[in-house]
Order: sequence, then structure tokens, then C-alpha cells
Amino acid sequence: GLHKFCAPYLIYLVLAWIVGNVDRVIINDTMNAANVGLFDFAIRCTALIDLLQGGLIAAVNPVVFTLWKDSGKNETTTESNRYFNVYTAASVLFVAGFAFLVPLCIPLVVDNEAFYSSFVFMGALASGFALRGLYHYFLSPILYLKKTKLLPIAFGLSAAVQIPLTLWLTKNHQLEGAVWASVIIKGVQILFFFLVVRSYFKFSLN
Repeated sequence: GLHKFCAPYLIYLVLAWIVGNVDRVIINDTMNAANVGLFDFAIRCTALIDLLQGGLIAAVNPVVFTLWKDSGKNETTTESNRYFNVYTAASVLFVAGFAFLVPLCIPLVVDNEAFYSSFVFMGALASGFALRGLYHYFLSPILYLKKTKLLPIAFGLSAAVQIPLTLWLTKNHQLEGAVWASVIIKGVQILFFFLVVRSYFKFSLN
């Protein structure tokens, strides 16, 4: 039923929100509130990329779901892969445009120059979003197959890596460590999504 689909997905979203803010708690404990503010400001700026990618995948998923259904097989097709290739290319353009435009545009709307120091690592934070094509490449089949029970499993495994990794990198490399933990964990999430769904869906790259 609907609750079997929605309940695990809701758990996944709640856990994602909680763990998604853990890095700021760690930064506050290992450094200070000023650094939390810088990091949080940079994260909120990169949310613009997330918004654009969210809109794009909302247009892509119905199309690839139809392609998979028409093929009669639980596997990617050359045509469905093209949509994810386009999505990945668009994501790279979003990231490049963001890295170029944000330092130019933010001073026009934000007067507090203290936040400008976040520009030095904002590009690195944004780079993680270039991986979002692979993220959805493995997430979309989970949603297509309605195997949402796999989402909390994959997320729980990635969270088990994310929290100690963020703690270690932040303690040893300060804000730079928190930034790279944020980027690395995006790749870790992709790995765990692939591991939990590969038994149900066949992937072929082209």
C-alpha cells in the first residue's frame, strides 16, 4: 500500500535532515560559532544548485520510468542513460556557473563582509553536486521499483561513515576538513545506493 512506500521514504528524509546538520554541531564543538555561520552560509548558497537539480530530476524521472516500464526489464537502457548523461552535464554546468557567479553576486545582496571569506571553499562544496547524476542514477530505480525500504538502510550505512569522517576531518583540518567531508560523503552515498539496489536492478553504462 501507499504507507509501505511513504513510511520508509519519510524516515529517510527525516534522518537525512538530522544528519545533514550534524556537521554544524561538530564545527561548533571543535571551533566556534563564527565558523558555524560561515559554513552554514556556504551550505545555504549551494542550496541553489540543489533546487535546480531537484527541478530537473523531477522532469527526468517520469520519462525514464516510462522507458523502463516499456522495456519490460528492470535494467537501464541506452535511451534512459542518455537522460542521466544530460542531467550530469547540466549539473556540471550548474556547479561551474555557481562557482563563477556567487562571488560576484553575493556582495550585491549581502553587506556583511565577514561572510565573504566563505568564498574560498564554496566552490569545493559545490563540486560535490557534480556527482548528483550518479546519485540519481542509483536512487531513481529504488523509487521506480517502490523499494523505499532500501533508502533508510543505504542512508544509515552512509551516516555511519559520515559522522566519524566529519568529526575526524574537522578536528584535524578545521573548516577545510568539514568541507571535504561534505564532498566525500556524497560519493559514499552513491556507493551505498548502488550496493542496496544492485540485486533488484541491472545497470549498464554508455
